[in-house]
Amino acid sequence: MKWTLALALFATLSACGGGDDDDDGSTTADAATGTAADAMSSGPDAMATGPDAMPQAAFSLTSTAFADGAVIPTVHTCRGVDTSPPFAWTNPPAGTQSLAIVFVDLSFNNFNHGVVWDIPTSVNALPANLSKVFEPSEVPGTKQSLSWRDQPGYAGPCPPADHTYEFKLHALDVATLPGVDATTTENQAKAAVEAASLGFTTLEGTFDPNNP
Repeated sequence: MKWTLALALFATLSACGGGDDDDDGSTTADAATGTAADAMSSGPDAMATGPDAMPQAAFSLTSTAFADGAVIPTVHTCRGVDTSPPFAWTNPPAGTQSLAIVFVDLSFNNFNHGVVWDIPTSVNALPANLSKVFEPSEVPGTKQSLSWRDQPGYAGPCPPADHTYEFKLHALDVATLPGVDATTTENQAKAAVEAASLGFTTLEGTFDPNNP
């Protein structure tokens, strides 16, 4: 009888001890749940900082006269009145102090047609038909090299067959391009632009001799 009572008492104490283990288990579970909750609560904060880490939108050059890779309208070629196309751009890189456009014939060993430089950062476009002078009045401060026709300003496509052309817009680290003036050739100006370039974007157009 005493032995039976002792066994019953031991069983009761063991059951109480098991309760302590359960308490410890629930405490551990609570801690784990709390950690997960804390992690979840930090999620929105992390997401909120996401946009700050997003890269700047791409530096881009466009024209209302033609889309990238499309035919350059006849008016902007020697078969028309040979006026310069309009251009617009967005998102120059940080540190840009001026801009420049280099115009080359990709189908003829990157033959250089001309360069426009010292375009102020206060403007984000060039109008069509810039005056063919060293300093066109349409965009004060802007300058133009001599072209392959030995005159300043735009000299458009004029080949006897299909050619592809590139207008490359450079962001420059100087406000005024050094070492260039009214007598600067297109190749001299191109070299000076590339030496001061922070980065560039391009717009291509094609010449079709059969385009009306």
